[in-house]
Amino acid sequence: MTRMGRFTKTTILAVTLLTLVAACSGGGAPPPRKGQGLAKQYWKEGGDLARRGNFDAAISRYKQALEVQPDFLACLNDLGLVYIQKGWYDRAIGVFEQALAYDDDYVEVRSGLCEAYWHLGNFDQCVAEADIAIEHAPELARPHYWRGMANRRLGRNEAAEGDLLRAIDRNSRYDVAHLALGELYFQNGLYDKADMRFKAAIDSNPRRIQAYMVWAQMKIKQGDLDAAYQLLKRAIPKAPRMAAPHTMMGYVFLARSNRAGEAGDRNGYRSAAEEAMGQFKTALRFDRTDQDAQNGLDEARRRLQGSD
Repeated sequence: MTRMGRFTKTTILAVTLLTLVAACSGGGAPPPRKGQGLAKQYWKEGGDLARRGNFDAAISRYKQALEVQPDFLACLNDLGLVYIQKGWYDRAIGVFEQALAYDDDYVEVRSGLCEAYWHLGNFDQCVAEADIAIEHAPELARPHYWRGMANRRLGRNEAAEGDLLRAIDRNSRYDVAHLALGELYFQNGLYDKADMRFKAAIDSNPRRIQAYMVWAQMKIKQGDLDAAYQLLKRAIPKAPRMAAPHTMMGYVFLARSNRAGEAGDRNGYRSAAEEAMGQFKTALRFDRTDQDAQNGLDEARRRLQGSD
């Protein structure tokens, strides 16, 4: 049932989108020159398109801006972030390096490089880029976050914890940093600390579905099915068409069915299995490729047929 890989990937894609939205909202104004106004107009239009999720059109606008002004650093940075959102990490690195050729001290681009290298699994290079960014701008949270993410994947848990705490120190409402730290504590069995960080992630961003789900996963592991149920009950209305929360809720009901069966409660055994079947069917309606949901549905049906 565990699907940490998928959840983490979802989380990282959400981080990229949030970074993109922030970056597109302003900053990095181009230097005065002929064509500056037209380049800035294309850049702003690209930002509007990116915020609406129309990434292909945003790329087109950004490229138009760069045809007018090739050294438009903010536009190069935003183009790289859109490439990350599309999953085109090599292209993003190329654009970020192009920006650094114009200004080697552009810290936002270094942060973008960290993110792209992380997605490609080049964690050592991610750390190296973060080190440079932190040396130039230690007050920024994002390079500390990505260095922490890379150190975690490299098995450097103590370093990762320090990086993520520094990111939070610089931005106390950095929800994905709280979430990543909670996952690190969960991984190491530090459940009380994990509870605190998952709660902080949700308090900072109540729509961070990943936080509810990983927290619920931890509660299931601890055997606290009621807590897991309550967390998923809060998550599902915030993303009703997302399959994964329904799948996890289905497994919570299967676990309740197990407990009822062990207690000799035939009605409870059957009722919980029926609830599980409903959740798995809903998940499959939104994602037919969800194999965990299909496996759960098959198990729920087996229990109901066996209890007739």
